[in-house]
Amino acid sequence: GMRAVPPALPVTRLADGADGADGDATVERLAGAPAWSKLMEVFKEAPLEDQLELRSHRAVVRVRTPDGTQSRVRMLRRLPNSEVVCIPGAGVCLGSTVQLLVRHRGVAEENLRLLPERIALERAMSPSPWLGCLVFADRARGQHFTAGRDAAAAAAALPQDLSAVAGGFCRGQLGMSP
Repeated sequence: GMRAVPPALPVTRLADGADGADGDATVERLAGAPAWSKLMEVFKEAPLEDQLELRSHRAVVRVRTPDGTQSRVRMLRRLPNSEVVCIPGAGVCLGSTVQLLVRHRGVAEENLRLLPERIALERAMSPSPWLGCLVFADRARGQHFTAGRDAAAAAAALPQDLSAVAGGFCRGQLGMSP
């Protein structure tokens, strides 16, 4: 349920010793400008609907490697009293791109609508019985994006012949979690 807010910004400077390969990336510059200022510029140019969503949730970004082979979604935070942003566990390097993401109802509904087709495609393309892991964090979570409670679980109704499914259920779906 996330949609990209253009443009994708190249990382042009990391803090000394903060290559982000294994841990947090400390980004000083995006597209040649101070990182936080550049992100605020993108925010101010975004449609009002996106600005309201971005204001009401933690900042989320997609980080892509320079060769485009890896893409990760991560939370973003600003270091206090600076223009530097920290992207935890992102594997950021020079030339990676960072792009703001916003929660979007239309994208969430489309993702859920396509889920059965994606499962069928994965089954056809993979020799493994494992397709992935489903996690339903809370039955009511995200219901303002979809037709109502349990929409994600209903969309993921899996074929009877699927031999292996792993899933995590939290906040009472299978009983109280610790």
